[in-house]
Amino acid sequence: LSPSLVGIQVFQGNKIINIGNFNGERGYTIIDARGGLIVPGFIDINSRIDICCRIFDADRGQDLLKSGVTTAIGGNNGFSFAPLINKKSIDLIRNLISEPLNINWSSVGEFLDYLVKRKLAVNFGTLTGFSTLRTAITGDALGDLTESELLLIKNSLSQSLREGAFGLSADLSFPPGKYVHHHEF
Repeated sequence: LSPSLVGIQVFQGNKIINIGNFNGERGYTIIDARGGLIVPGFIDINSRIDICCRIFDADRGQDLLKSGVTTAIGGNNGFSFAPLINKKSIDLIRNLISEPLNINWSSVGEFLDYLVKRKLAVNFGTLTGFSTLRTAITGDALGDLTESELLLIKNSLSQSLREGAFGLSADLSFPPGKYVHHHEF
């Protein structure tokens, strides 16, 4: 570490508000972190917290905090818990997870609202899964999408982005992503 980054850090709530030497100023709680690091938190951008159902269990992701992860991004590898357009997309998610789950949302906005009420231990964001969208429209069919099917996917993705999804995820090594033409993306 650069010597300019070593020193005393002053926190207010959960924010670092000052770094430096304060020459014996009083009124602060002192935590000796010598031999350790103080970091603002790690972002797990390839999290499986959703598919592994860790956001739904009693722990609510607290185990991630013990590893220094403060933010997790779900909806990776083409699969997301929203939007759930129809029974096909709900069945897809239920087949991916090993635990029973009461799914009482359909849109990304409803899913994120549900997670806010659960009071997760970490910040959570989601991508919209291409496989989730495509399976809702075509089931297991691997042929080319029609123009109307492609428009349904585009509209669903646009709505998901407006409701808070960070982007689109896809996995090109497994079906259906493995067999689709790139123009669908």
